[in-house]
Amino acid sequence: MSNSEYIEKLKDKRWIKKRNKIFKRDKYKCTVCGNSENIQVHHTFYYSDMRDPWKYPNNSLLTACRDCHLDYHLHHEVEIRKPPKKNKLKKRKKKGGGNILSDLQRNKKTRMIKGMTNRHN
Repeated sequence: MSNSEYIEKLKDKRWIKKRNKIFKRDKYKCTVCGNSENIQVHHTFYYSDMRDPWKYPNNSLLTACRDCHLDYHLHHEVEIRKPPKKNKLKKRKKKGGGNILSDLQRNKKTRMIKGMTNRHN
């Protein structure tokens, strides 16, 4: 993704919504120096597939003023991570239409309850 393509993505309403959520979480202040002017959202890392900026977990984003954000990028190498593997269980369906992951979680709870009952007998 080119720099100009990335800048265009920062105008997307999905990014603006996510950015505002991060600003609110960080009380509209730079998490480094406390400045509340010229704040931006900093990605603490990027995925190697260079996904859209709004597709990162909230805990990987923080509010920084323009000066602290620039300072970080001037003195630190940008971390590139492999994208997380998707949980294939969530997408697989069993023949009856139920979700396999839900069934596994339900079975685990059932085993836990049975185990607790057996301990008291």
